[in-house]
Amino acid sequence: MEERHMYLESSHLLDYTHPAIQQLIRANGWDTPKTKKDLIGEVYTFVRDEIAYGYTKSFSLSASKILAKGYGNCITKSTLLMALLRAVGVPCHDHTESHLPGALAKLQLYAGHQAPLPCLG
Repeated sequence: MEERHMYLESSHLLDYTHPAIQQLIRANGWDTPKTKKDLIGEVYTFVRDEIAYGYTKSFSLSASKILAKGYGNCITKSTLLMALLRAVGVPCHDHTESHLPGALAKLQLYAGHQAPLPCLG
């Protein structure tokens, strides 16, 4: 499988086929034609502004669970962000830098360049 397409797949954490995530995509119009830049901006803004920053007991919660809770920390909000981006056709994956406290996560977007994003809190 081509690496780029591997970063579009759903997984147990990036469960963007979940009905609640699919409904969110339709409700926000992210399933209609837009530029990748517009989609990335809209999805990022949603996660940043609509999902509160808060403590979760686990860092390995699925995107659908974070959406249902309505809050998450930097890592879990990044999980939701990656799931939503993959769902709208933007290939991405995370880079976990284990030598940094808190396992700082960076997001790699395959829209032509690497784009580390600030904490979503």
